Amino acid sequence: MTLIHISTLDVQHGYESSFLDWYDGQFLPGLLERKDWAAARRYRCLDGEPRVLTIFELDVRDVDRATTLSAAPFRYETEGRRVRNYHGRSYRQIAMLGKPRSATELINVVFTDVAADHRAVFSRWYDEVHLPEIVNCPGWVAARRYESLGEEHRFVAMYDLEDAERPFTTPEFEAAAGWDEHTEHLLGYHGFRIYGLQRSLAVGSETPK
Repeated sequence: MTLIHISTLDVQHGYESSFLDWYDGQFLPGLLERKDWAAARRYRCLDGEPRVLTIFELDVRDVDRATTLSAAPFRYETEGRRVRNYHGRSYRQIAMLGKPRSATELINVVFTDVAADHRAVFSRWYDEVHLPEIVNCPGWVAARRYESLGEEHRFVAMYDLEDAERPFTTPEFEAAAGWDEHTEHLLGYHGFRIYGLQRSLAVGSETPK
């Protein structure tokens, strides 16, 4: 079972540069020295919020253990006070299509919450219909889909992109995009956010961006 942890946050205006210097240079390397954390990839939103998204690979197979993990920086008095709109959750992978790259430069991230009595139908449609339609469009390389180990932000889909514009402007994408009959069952939706890779680290090594 593939388990990851996703954190999103914004930074108080005027402090983003100093915060990210600390986050990349101290916080992430320190977190990866702890048990259960294997790698981290920090992305920046190209347009919109949350601005900072970090995907952590977990070295843990126990779901209960994964639900207790946190990448929140609040315990650091100075830097923690700069954080706004923090959200963190652990997820398990439930679908994959194409050949995802280990650290793709551009990803499209879509969070969705769905009514409990519609989750099974929604997931079957998403995995069997929607993912293949999207990944077969020009500019879309691969897709991974995850389910939250908690309740909030129930599902997240991540798509590897060739660039930030072409994937969203083709006739194939125009024909494939859409939630169809599932729209009325959505409880929350946050997406089409494109994120560019800024930093990639792993236990025992560091690959700066």
